[in-house]
Amino acid sequence: MSALRLLAFVLLLPTAAFAGSGGPIAFSLDPIYLNPDDPAQMRVGRLDYLAGYELSTEDVRFGGLSGLFIDDDGATFLAITDTGRWLSGQLSHDDEGRLNGLKDTQYGTMHAQDGRRLAPDGHKSQRDAEAITRARDGAFLVSFERNHRILRFAPTGDGIDGTPTALELPEVTSGLPNNGGIEAMTLLPDGRLLMLSEDLRDGDNVVGWIVDGAAVRRILLSATGIFQPTDLAALPNGEILLLERRFSAFGGAGGRVSRITLDQLDTDAPIVSEELAVLQPPMSVDNYESLAVTPASGGGWRLYLVSDDNFNPLQRTLFLQFHWDGR
Repeated sequence: MSALRLLAFVLLLPTAAFAGSGGPIAFSLDPIYLNPDDPAQMRVGRLDYLAGYELSTEDVRFGGLSGLFIDDDGATFLAITDTGRWLSGQLSHDDEGRLNGLKDTQYGTMHAQDGRRLAPDGHKSQRDAEAITRARDGAFLVSFERNHRILRFAPTGDGIDGTPTALELPEVTSGLPNNGGIEAMTLLPDGRLLMLSEDLRDGDNVVGWIVDGAAVRRILLSATGIFQPTDLAALPNGEILLLERRFSAFGGAGGRVSRITLDQLDTDAPIVSEELAVLQPPMSVDNYESLAVTPASGGGWRLYLVSDDNFNPLQRTLFLQFHWDGR
């Protein structure tokens, strides 16, 4: 049976590698076309479409996925939401490497620095998580906006279930727009931390930072129209992939994937990313906020894009998978 004709219902069991004190959650995965108006379209820009699903669940707590981490083996994932929750589990793939399901999935709530859980009904300024990356020691770094901060969750075996500590980065967190903070973040292969704001601008450029130990350097990204950064993913070869989103009343939602080379980070000139693909209507688009990249067994890279439904019944949680040959 074609993957696009299969409606997969996945019962998620409490054995995920990142599981903490969360509980199991069940999803329906409804396969989607890259372009519903042209089901034969399997390529956009330089990306080949492998698989895509709309995620739905009867659990009213679920929604707002805003950051995604996937292990290099492509099997284990950890996502965060803009309500201070986390979702962990396993990805399953067919013999050709196409995503075909989720399993062993848990849903839980992050802790604040005082050890208490981020209250689901608390003020959004305390729980608006936007980006996640993993440090060299296995800890997870999570950025929050509104109350701008970056929290470090130690590798306790419970994923991001422990009590975090804050990275003291006033050069970064002061002066950020209320709802336009650190939206994109990734750890570079050399251990430096790369971050981009969503809305802080310097002329036509997006403001970002590179953190190297105690040193913080401000950088600029040349903006592409009304696209805004939503995630970053560093590759082992030093290149960085950038995910951006846009929305307009006339053009609707859109997503853009581009490449940044490592040498661009070491100059004072604004970074100009190299476009790989633009997703726009009539393709399957929504509020794409999360990007994760893993090596593909046959060469190149697998890219995973996830959208934030904003708890809006008119939006969807989409989980798309692409292949890029690296050129």
